[in-house]
Amino acid sequence: MPIANPLHVSEWGNRGFLGAVIAAHLAMWGSIGWSHTGIELPYIRQLIGFMYLTFVPGTVLLRVLRIHSAGTTATVLYTVGLSIAAIFIVGLFVNTVYPVFGIADPISEISLATTMSILLLALSFLSCSRDVDASCKRTFNLSSLFSPQSLVLITILVLTVSGAILFNHTGNSFITVLTLFAISLIILMVGFDVFIPTRFYSIVILVASVSLLLHTSLVSDHLWGSDDQVEHYLSAVVVSQGFWDSGIPQNTNGMLSIVMLAPVYSLICNLDLTWVYKIIYPLLFSLVPLGLYSVFRRQVGPKIAALSLFLFMGFFLFSEEMLTLARQEIAELFLVLTVLLVFDDNLHIGKKAPMLILFSFSLVVSHYGLSYIFMAFLVLVVVAQWLGFMKKLPSEPRSCISGTYVALYILILLGWYIYVSSSSSFNTGLDILSWIGGSFFTGFMSSGQSQGLAQITAPPSSYMLSAEKLMHLFVQTMISLGVVLSLRGRGQYGFRRELLLFALSSFLLMLAGIAVPYVAGALNTSRLYQIGLIFLSPFFVVGCLAIHNLNRGARRPELARVSVDRRMKPLSVFLVVFFLFNTGLVYQLTGDTRDRGSISLDANVDTPRYNNQEFVGAEWLVAVKDNNTIFADQYRWQLFASFYWQAAQQFPWDVNETPKDCYLYLGSQNIMRHSYIVATPPGTALIKSEYVSYDSILTGNDRLYDNGGAWVYLNHQNS
Repeated sequence: MPIANPLHVSEWGNRGFLGAVIAAHLAMWGSIGWSHTGIELPYIRQLIGFMYLTFVPGTVLLRVLRIHSAGTTATVLYTVGLSIAAIFIVGLFVNTVYPVFGIADPISEISLATTMSILLLALSFLSCSRDVDASCKRTFNLSSLFSPQSLVLITILVLTVSGAILFNHTGNSFITVLTLFAISLIILMVGFDVFIPTRFYSIVILVASVSLLLHTSLVSDHLWGSDDQVEHYLSAVVVSQGFWDSGIPQNTNGMLSIVMLAPVYSLICNLDLTWVYKIIYPLLFSLVPLGLYSVFRRQVGPKIAALSLFLFMGFFLFSEEMLTLARQEIAELFLVLTVLLVFDDNLHIGKKAPMLILFSFSLVVSHYGLSYIFMAFLVLVVVAQWLGFMKKLPSEPRSCISGTYVALYILILLGWYIYVSSSSSFNTGLDILSWIGGSFFTGFMSSGQSQGLAQITAPPSSYMLSAEKLMHLFVQTMISLGVVLSLRGRGQYGFRRELLLFALSSFLLMLAGIAVPYVAGALNTSRLYQIGLIFLSPFFVVGCLAIHNLNRGARRPELARVSVDRRMKPLSVFLVVFFLFNTGLVYQLTGDTRDRGSISLDANVDTPRYNNQEFVGAEWLVAVKDNNTIFADQYRWQLFASFYWQAAQQFPWDVNETPKDCYLYLGSQNIMRHSYIVATPPGTALIKSEYVSYDSILTGNDRLYDNGGAWVYLNHQNS
């Protein structure tokens, strides 16, 4: 049965649009009011609050901007992006203005809900008076929800959540293994043209993205990882105080993606911050592959675009480390939205401009590292345009990327980073440039100073790791070939000039991570690689197809097309193997989890993952300790950042350097392994870890706390 497409509410007639917006506000206020009666309806307020914040502001802003010609995927992406940008701006407004009128806690449930309601309802009525001709003719057929393909994809999502719940309660990862095999089967179906038609590729990409992210983010009832502990602390301070202190000299404190977005979702949804980071942020980040698919399919076709995204999502960082970097998750979403906007042929440049400014501002206030990188990319693109580089290649009829736009972006970036958080992010950028410049000539192509080169040249510790390393080197080789051929105009795909320049910028960034000291270390090599894949993933497929065509001697377009179709099958098989290695499933099934265990498959793998006993022990120590420092090992010290971002330090390489009367904290893995883990000594490019017996630091010291899963000692031995 066809109905008016709910994904295009901004295009409905005035009566339908206003009815939907008013209904959303009544539902939001109803859920808030009902929760204050003391009678909780499980998950209702959380679901209503999430839907309201994620879609309603963006829907209203799309109507205000009179954007009706975008496709379904682009409309959904723009809606979410505009909603997050609206949260940033409203939060910043109330935090700045309301205290002037005596409101001491502007970041609170009632303050935020009232402000959002008044603003959005006013904009809704205003937009209807300006956009009287809007009338949605797009429909959605409910029967498509019950198609075999839809049922399979829904089953994968159910398996994802069920597998995480089972793993958390029993340590059994059987259902999670089934989920990963199901996603592998989807990759093969796309490559072999079986069961999954082209029109389902968008939803397939989204379901695979959501499943990969949730199957790891839902592990444990506590946050796991490192950076997200600091992010949690800073957003918790905002919630508890009711306002954001922009003067705290800490890089993350200047990011609205943390200090504004998480508190707003937590307060409106009545959801603990831990679950905001474990559920809502991954769901928002899952739109990044969908946005990239929308960009790539217009230039290389749907199948190559889909396989490219399976490479992007298959890289282990996507579903592991990125989940501990909430601010980068949001920043990558705005980066992709900005790029999607640049290549959106359905919108006039006049309608793109407001969204381009909003998305660029949102990127800047989401993650400083990615913002600096994108600034460098934009400068390279504009300089290349001025020099006439690749002028024979197709470009936007009127490109959004101009000198004026780049100057505005740099002005926003510098203005925010200089005047927020005591210039912490700005000073960090200067420090990195100073380190790179000071060691460029002395450490160029030195494995002792370049983290990227050190990782490439380091010998793997097992045959399985050797196989995975060879796969990554193959991927990088094919990417290099694809980029070179496309830049020389010998590819058979119509990459636009701007996308090729972004790809070239990413390629140069990855080369710099290998050759130039401190470039990879500033972000970490794997994170640099993941950022590079945002633009480079389709060039892997292009490189593979070029090799195949060369071997087959295909020169005519019709022969090349046959070669492409045939090459997809073995290419999809490679991507499945790559995926199974990167998710850790191969290591789990072979029992080789010493160096590459998966947090979602192995309950005993030692990672920054914390159980209730460790969390309670850390909470107790923070509450009772004096001014003396807390020390813990490489994984456990990060737990304390949830309570205060400077609460603990990592055990030094030489344990004798721990000061007298400091506190020594050991977690469950320390107790079970009879050891603690420390990183390599300072001055080494490649970060390695090793386990050391804890006897030397515990002998003769007093145990102050023991709950069976966490110990606290007072150090008497060192001075």
